[in-house]
Amino acid sequence: MSDDSTFVALVVELDKSKRNMFPGRSDAKSAPHEADGRLVVVRSHDGGQKVEATLIADVYYDTRVPQLSMSSLAIDRSAGPFRGRIYAVWPDARAEERTQIFLSFSDDTG
Repeated sequence: MSDDSTFVALVVELDKSKRNMFPGRSDAKSAPHEADGRLVVVRSHDGGQKVEATLIADVYYDTRVPQLSMSSLAIDRSAGPFRGRIYAVWPDARAEERTQIFLSFSDDTG
C-alpha cells in the first residue's frame, strides 16, 4: 500500500512460447535472445473495484536459474524527501547475455 492507501503490486507475465534457454547451461549461447516476459505494475485506488496496469518493461528472464528470476517492489516510508516513492527491481539477461539487476522508481504510485 502506498501512503494514500493505493494498492500496488508487481506482476511478471512470462511467455512460455519463448522459452529459448537450455536448462542446466549457463553459457552465453543459452541466454535469452529476445524478450520472454513483461513486467507490469498493477494498482487500485478504490479497494479493488477498478484495477489499472502499467507496463514497466519487456524483460529477458533467465530461467536457467529460477532464483535469479524474482522481482521485488518496495516503498520508501521514511520521513525523507523520497517518502512514498515506489521502487521496482528485477533481473534481466539482455545485457551482455548474463543476468543483471535493473531498477526503476515512481513518485506517482507506479
